[in-house]
Amino acid sequence: ACLEPGGHYADYGDAGKDTTVQAILAFNLGDRVELGGSFGYLDRERSEDQTLFGERLGADVSNNGFSDVNVYGKFVFKPGKRPWAAGFLVKFPTADENELLGSGAADYELFVGNRRPSTHLVWMWNAAVRFNGDPDFSGAGSGQTSAALGGGLYMKLSYSWSFMAEASYETRRYDGDDAYFSIMPSFDFRPTENIALRLGTAFGLTDGAPDIDYSFGFVFHL
Repeated sequence: ACLEPGGHYADYGDAGKDTTVQAILAFNLGDRVELGGSFGYLDRERSEDQTLFGERLGADVSNNGFSDVNVYGKFVFKPGKRPWAAGFLVKFPTADENELLGSGAADYELFVGNRRPSTHLVWMWNAAVRFNGDPDFSGAGSGQTSAALGGGLYMKLSYSWSFMAEASYETRRYDGDDAYFSIMPSFDFRPTENIALRLGTAFGLTDGAPDIDYSFGFVFHL
């Protein structure tokens, strides 16, 4: 089992910011099945005339509360040195849509991924299709079926330090929103076999992504 408490600070410039404290829990059922989920607390600020869930805001927003809960399952259908895995994710709408902390609707995602080790690196990629429900409040854009693609590399620098670089792209989730595209370099520091500290900074390349997103996590292998 693995527990990862952590957080994000996503800065959208003049548009606003999101500050999230969250926890991720994952555990294995045998060698091929992984189940997990995440939950957290969100503090959100948005400026008037910005777009959120496809809605053009008529006033500034400054709210906080519990975020949505995500639950996922993953199955390694081709193990070995170059494993393939597929799975699903369900977003439960636990965030308060009246405070614009969530859409108020459930979302469903299917994904597939692959890892390919080379001499000094591990290459990774994943693809997903997400079915986004219509937001449960008036004025919002309707939910769309979005497609996502990501890839990256993992490099072991020393016994304690590792470097990772990832790129993520997703088409818009709601009418009126923009696509998401970011690049994130990150470092892992592992002082012991069961504990790791993760630090990353994502740089947004589209209006649908924050200008910069700082993230951290403490990983405990139980």
